[in-house]
Amino acid sequence: MKKLKFSALALASLVALSACAKPTDKKTSEKTEEKKVGVQDNLVVENEGTAVENATLKVAYISDSPFTGIFHQAFVNGTPDSEILAHSTNGTFLVDSDYKLKNGGGADVEFKPEEKKAIITINDKYTWNDGVPVTAKDFLQYYKTIADKDYEGVRFDDDMRNVVGIEEYQKGEAKEISGVKILADKKLEINFKKFTPSILWGGGIPFEPVPAHIYENIPVKEQEAHDATRKTPLSPGPYYIKEIVPGQQVIFEANPHYYKGAPKVKTVVWKIVPSAQIVAALQSGEYDLTVGLNSDLYEKVKALNNLKIAVKDDLSYSYIGFKLGKWDKEKEEVVMDPNAKMADVRLRQAMGYAIDNDQVGEKFYKGLRRNATQLMIPAFKNFYDNELKGYTYDLEKAKKLLDEAGFKDVNNDGIREDKNGQPLTIKFASMSGGAIAEPIAQYY
Repeated sequence: MKKLKFSALALASLVALSACAKPTDKKTSEKTEEKKVGVQDNLVVENEGTAVENATLKVAYISDSPFTGIFHQAFVNGTPDSEILAHSTNGTFLVDSDYKLKNGGGADVEFKPEEKKAIITINDKYTWNDGVPVTAKDFLQYYKTIADKDYEGVRFDDDMRNVVGIEEYQKGEAKEISGVKILADKKLEINFKKFTPSILWGGGIPFEPVPAHIYENIPVKEQEAHDATRKTPLSPGPYYIKEIVPGQQVIFEANPHYYKGAPKVKTVVWKIVPSAQIVAALQSGEYDLTVGLNSDLYEKVKALNNLKIAVKDDLSYSYIGFKLGKWDKEKEEVVMDPNAKMADVRLRQAMGYAIDNDQVGEKFYKGLRRNATQLMIPAFKNFYDNELKGYTYDLEKAKKLLDEAGFKDVNNDGIREDKNGQPLTIKFASMSGGAIAEPIAQYY
């Protein structure tokens, strides 16, 4: 459905790093870039002193819901599961400052736009934690999983459908995916119908492999619930999942076969901590690292003197969308209605100018969110236009737009009617969330 994203809010994410016992002088190292836009990432905390031998890193993930325990790249959907996977398996592809894929990670990628293809070359040392090398078959396994007729996950999207032959495979018209070719044990060629810019950011390319030696003989309809997914998932990353307390806790162990060398911290305990308990837990020094800190808790956590808060510009924004038509299931498209209640662009624009998102970010989000001016987010510094102002609060301009569009107060009750002089009622739906979700909805 077409949406006008005028009242967007750019987000900032937070991580709390607890101080060590008897800390020495600490300083925060900040990466500087020529073009500074958005929140300047501040994620490195350096401590002087001697490293702790055989330490266990205790991580608190703030969530009022348990994790579902789906640790499979093709089936994982949403947090906290995706966060858990990212902190254990993350590392196949490196990205540059604009998050485009670059070489030097667990695998390299060579783009050939003229030939509409990409070639993945896997690092010779890239290995699953059970000692089996990662091969091209593991990337092919991902494609075969999401394109299987019994697959019910969300990964078979437009980017994946852009791979040559994958739809024919999904429909049962071909036994193999013609566009995915194994060139060698450690080399894979991916052919696309169109070489779109999104491919440079990994569109249509598996971000992580799937262990073919485990899953190739497990029917896809059984994989999501299988022990290989729920109890003993493999990882080629720095850590693998050794022990799971369903919904509550995961214990990571260092992958002895990790291509960069086994991590110095051998054990990580990742635990779900409800938001109502996290401040007291951090105050007591129970955790070394906290993930998922939000603006609801920011002021309370910021007041603690035994930790540092790291800030990162988030890769998302929120927005208000308008209903301008209806979904036609047969045509698989939205049929626009020129007579829709919100069809007049001046009405939508007026709403944009009537909202003060700078104040929403400052008052409701403690300055951690701000008015978004465009669909590009500030984290993409080389593509973000810092000159665009977007919709800023201007009530007089909003009133003028409504006057021009014919939305006037015809009965002098202080409330405007529609163009026909009839009562105008706009229904607003908003997702539930933290403590400030309802007040923000009421403000809008």
